Amino acid sequence: MMPEITIPIDLPKAPSAVAAQAFGLLSILFGACVIGFPLGILFGILSLIKSLKVKRLALEHPNNYSVPSNLGFILCSVGLAFSIVVAPISIVGYIVHLKSLETDCPNVELFKLAQQFAEYRMKLTDIEHQEKKLESQQRDLEKMSNVNKSSNERSQIILDLEDNNREQALVKYKKAEIHKSMQELKTKVEAMANSH
Repeated sequence: MMPEITIPIDLPKAPSAVAAQAFGLLSILFGACVIGFPLGILFGILSLIKSLKVKRLALEHPNNYSVPSNLGFILCSVGLAFSIVVAPISIVGYIVHLKSLETDCPNVELFKLAQQFAEYRMKLTDIEHQEKKLESQQRDLEKMSNVNKSSNERSQIILDLEDNNREQALVKYKKAEIHKSMQELKTKVEAMANSH
């Protein structure tokens, strides 16, 4: 009797075997880039998941799929290592870059001053509106005080007038403070313009 000769058949790769290798390669490429480290980590994790899934499928179905190489797992390991090493370096570099922009660029300071000036301008507009409203209320109260009223009504009008006068004094004080702050900002801007 003749021994049986089995001809080895090339079994297909398990599904996602190529994807695991591609994700591993993308993980290395993005991991090596300073800005791409988050994508490097993402593709490394995807490659790791795909590699383990392919390995599991090949072991569960040895007659259906060929045993995959470790290339996907190796690529994802290298990509993750690159990404993890590059991450702190790129984050620190980005923070240093932002700090240098703040200190080296006078436009940033001018922008902040302009923003403050705009905020003061809005507050001033609100206060001027409030001032006009209080003046109108005072005129109405003064008209009401000239009309014949009972003593209780007159007392209430006098109290309302006093409250109105206090509020007007407070509004005028706030208005003066805003004008003072705006003048200080103007002086800062002029000093910056003269220094450059």
